[in-house]
Amino acid sequence: MRYHFIVSGWNCSPWAVDCINSIIHQETRKDFDIFVIDDASDDDTYEQLIQNFGQHPKIYIFKNKENRGAAYSRYICINNGIIKAEDVCMLVGLDDTLAPNCLERVAIEYEKNGAQVTFGNWKNYDDWKHPLQDYLPETYEKRDFFKYQFNCTALNTFKAKLYWDIPKSDWIIDGQWIKNCTELPTMWGVMERAKFGSIKKIKDFIYLYNNKNTRNTYFRFGNADKTRISQEIIRRKKASWQN
Repeated sequence: MRYHFIVSGWNCSPWAVDCINSIIHQETRKDFDIFVIDDASDDDTYEQLIQNFGQHPKIYIFKNKENRGAAYSRYICINNGIIKAEDVCMLVGLDDTLAPNCLERVAIEYEKNGAQVTFGNWKNYDDWKHPLQDYLPETYEKRDFFKYQFNCTALNTFKAKLYWDIPKSDWIIDGQWIKNCTELPTMWGVMERAKFGSIKKIKDFIYLYNNKNTRNTYFRFGNADKTRISQEIIRRKKASWQN
């Protein structure tokens, strides 16, 4: 089993190098690599990545020709022909950073506790700590996660085989790859397909979310678009459960 960090972002020049360094310098002996995709930034994010990490043997750097969003970027990274079914994919924003023990902590769940999916706790640059919540046991049993509050927050990780089973159409609305609320179809999709008892929550604050970046998806698209997209995803999910 190998661990793959799937890192994507747009106009993350002030933070991209710190993000990748926080992954490279993980305190671990686990086998891992990093797939980084710059989503057609119009600043020097890509140049910074190439300058600092272009020759690193564990890092693969790509740049989209046009801005397509996190859903598309993650999709092409995870379907790259290198990642294997039992490998673990770990989603990271290019403006965020990880604690030095992040990979080791996640690996405990996969290698000792039988995880197929994990979600966890995070704090932001102001040291505000996210109050991690969980689902009721009957929700895990029924797999109807979409009916309740979205609790499966960063760090999001999962076995690649679960992700591959999600229809490509789940990330496309109005003929375009969604750029907002991308974690909803991703995490609901992998959790619905995971074995009962294999979804693990991690209470440790191993993910640092960048609340200083005013160019992220929330600020770019606003709450109205977030609400529209999330409602459409939930509507689709309800319809699929009725069949």
